[in-house]
Amino acid sequence: MELSAARVFVRDIVAAKCFYGQILGLPIKADGSEYGYCVFSGGSADLVVESVADDAPEEDRALVGRFTGLSFKVVDASAKHKELEALGVLFTGPPE
Repeated sequence: MELSAARVFVRDIVAAKCFYGQILGLPIKADGSEYGYCVFSGGSADLVVESVADDAPEEDRALVGRFTGLSFKVVDASAKHKELEALGVLFTGPPE
C-alpha cells in the first residue's frame, strides 16, 4: 500500500491555492478552485485542498483547522524554514 493523496480542508480556497502553489511552490495538477478544490503535486503523493462553505453542516465545518500532519522532504530544512518565514509562513517552532 502506498499513500497517493492527503486532504486538507480550508475556508478560503483562493488563499490556500496561493499558499500551497505560490508560497510553498507546489506544482498545481488540477485547478478546480471555482468548484472548491485544488490538487497539488507533492512528489510521491498529491495534496488535495478542499474548501468548506460557512453554511456547510457542522460536521463538515469541523474538518477545517483539524490537525493535519504533512511532511515535506527538502535538502536543507533550516534554509527552507528561513525562506518560508521570510515569505510570511508562521511556524510553531524551528525544524527538528
